[in-house]
Amino acid sequence: MAILLQSGWAPAEPPPAVRLVLGVDARYLVPACVTLSSVVSCGDRRALSVDVLHFDLTGAHIAMLESVGAWLGLRIRVQQVSDHFVPANSTLPHISRATYLRLAAHDTIPPCDRMIYVDSDLLVRGDIVALASLPLRKPVGAVPDAYLTAGDASLKQLGLWLAPDGRRYFNAGVYLTDFRWHRRLDLDQRARGFLGPYAGRIRYGDQDAINVAWGEFIEPLHTSWNHPVSLLWPESASAQGRAAKLATRLGAAQILHFEGAFKPWHARVPSTEVVREYRQELNRVLRRLDQTGWTLYRRRGCYC
Repeated sequence: MAILLQSGWAPAEPPPAVRLVLGVDARYLVPACVTLSSVVSCGDRRALSVDVLHFDLTGAHIAMLESVGAWLGLRIRVQQVSDHFVPANSTLPHISRATYLRLAAHDTIPPCDRMIYVDSDLLVRGDIVALASLPLRKPVGAVPDAYLTAGDASLKQLGLWLAPDGRRYFNAGVYLTDFRWHRRLDLDQRARGFLGPYAGRIRYGDQDAINVAWGEFIEPLHTSWNHPVSLLWPESASAQGRAAKLATRLGAAQILHFEGAFKPWHARVPSTEVVREYRQELNRVLRRLDQTGWTLYRRRGCYC
C-alpha cells in the first residue's frame, strides 16, 4: 500500500501529461537530485511532474528533495511504498533495494498519459518530454540491454528465457509506458508475482522479473534513450579500448546510464569526458545544497 507523505503541487492544478518516476533510498538521494537537475537543464519542465517513491526515507531526506524540487521548479510528490514484495536476498551488492520500487509505480502514482521511470545513476542530455512523445505500439518502451543481449544465464538455466520470438532482454534503467494500458494489463503485479517463486535464483531481480513478465509487451527504443556507460578502474587492461569504442556512440546519447558497481560520484573512478560531464552537474547540486544549509554526509572517496 502506498502512503502519500508530501505533495509538491496543488490539487487544483490539471494533471500533467507526463510523470517522471524515480525509486530512491538514502544512498542514492544526491545522485537522484543530479538526475533531476540534468532533466531540467535539457528540457521543458512545464509538462512534467515528478514522483519519488521510497521505502524508508526520513523526514529530513524528504525535506531535502522538496528543497531541490523548488530550486529546479519541479512539482515533486514523495510517496512511501510497502516493501512486502521485495525478496530478502534479492540484489547484487552494488544494487539498492530501491530498484524494486519500479514494480509498484503504476499502483502508486496518480493516472497520467505517459509515465517514464528512470534510475538515479543517470545523466539526462536531451528533452525527456520528447521521449514521452514517442509512438508506442505496445504498453512499454525500453532499450535492449547492451550486454545481456539474450537474457541472463540464470533465466536460461531455470527455463524461463526461451525467447521463441527472438525477444530481446531489456535494461530497466529507463522505460516509457502508456500508463492506462500498462495498468489495465496489471503488468506491475505480474512482475511482483514472478519474484516470489524465484527469489534468490535469479541474478537481476526486478529487471529479470520485468523481462519475463512484460517481455511480449515491450517495444524496443533507440539506444540513445538509455546509453550504457560502464566505468572501469584505471588499472583495467581493457579500459582504454572499451572507452574508445563507447566514445563513438556517446555523442548522440540522450540519456547516459552509469550502470555497474562504479559510479561517477566515486572519487577513484577515472576522470573521463563523460565522468567530468556528470561531475559538473553533481557539483552544481552540491553547491546548491551547501548554500541552503543542508549538511551532506560525504564518505571518504565519494562525492567529488
